[in-house]
Amino acid sequence: MQIFKAVPCLAFLLLGPACLGANDDQLLKLDSDRNDLLKQITNELSYGHMRLVDAQRTKSELDKIVTLETAYKEGRQVPLRTISLALKKVRADVKDAIHPNKVWMGIDSNNKAIRKKIDAAYAAKKITQQEAENLGQEEQTLRDRETVNDTTNGLEYDDAIAIAKEIQQLNRKINQLSSH
Repeated sequence: MQIFKAVPCLAFLLLGPACLGANDDQLLKLDSDRNDLLKQITNELSYGHMRLVDAQRTKSELDKIVTLETAYKEGRQVPLRTISLALKKVRADVKDAIHPNKVWMGIDSNNKAIRKKIDAAYAAKKITQQEAENLGQEEQTLRDRETVNDTTNGLEYDDAIAIAKEIQQLNRKINQLSSH
């Protein structure tokens, strides 16, 4: 175990503080790349080019990289190369999960389609006026949450996932109510 602790010290003695600074810069770059990937996942999910399950899977892979980064910062023997390779794998997984055509309507398009679906179900007398109003309020709440997030800094990952899940739940609810 002592040999591993001696290696960074030896590098510091031979290369001086520049050695540590280079590693810090590399870690900052990897961290920035990870954050960019998270933004990409969020955007692709929001626009409908990535399925919810793929967004969750790739986000989970990014979380593992955070664990590696933390271990590195704590001085546990995690080479930066390991973090870099893990990030490269996630980048490839994100690329594979992105579809050139929409795989689902996305958050904004889904909100509009849900509103039309509610109106159509009410017009066909498949749901009551009260049910239509309640479903409409739920849809408006989702739209408001998206709009507030979109005008600030765009949707954050957790918000996008939550809204996407709630859209799916609301869609199922409409289908259940209108099938009776």
